Amino acid sequence: MRKAVSLVSYFLLMCFFLSGCTRPVSSVDAFFYALQKGDIEKAAQYLKPNDNGDNVPNFDLTDSDPDQINMFKEMFSKLQYETLSSEVEGNTAQVDARVTAVDLARVTTQVMSELIPLAFASAFSEDQDDSQMEKLAEQYMMNAISDPNSPMVTNRVTLTLEKVDGKWLIVTDDQLEKALVGNLEVLSAFGGSDD
Repeated sequence: MRKAVSLVSYFLLMCFFLSGCTRPVSSVDAFFYALQKGDIEKAAQYLKPNDNGDNVPNFDLTDSDPDQINMFKEMFSKLQYETLSSEVEGNTAQVDARVTAVDLARVTTQVMSELIPLAFASAFSEDQDDSQMEKLAEQYMMNAISDPNSPMVTNRVTLTLEKVDGKWLIVTDDQLEKALVGNLEVLSAFGGSDD
């Protein structure tokens, strides 16, 4: 009889752990873990598709060019997060989290200050090559992001999740985007996009 009870207890415990992604916090954990590991496509599976009918999240990194994706992967490898609390009400949930990421606004400002003199020199050069300057800018950005001392910023965010087909999905918004790329609103002042 004891064996049967402990076998049933073990089975129920396994069911609880295997159904972990039916909890909002588990989806948030899986999303951030996938980003940290550089699996952007896997992370996208935890984002709610946009409202216009196509199955693409509002914050779609998979559509970026390969150099940008490599930059995002490097940036997300430094991502740290902590879930603080969660609240479920029907098919919606809110998870409060603290997210620390590379401060892309400060990195961009730093890179721009290093590149401006080079851009001026290139503008007055006879062998001006815009594509070479673009590659140089990408390399400077990658170097700044991968620097062990790159500036970091911490944001506290409230993530909204919705239950879709039995799975909790994160609704992307400005708050999440800002947390992932560090001060996105400031970055947009430098010509970046916040869409």
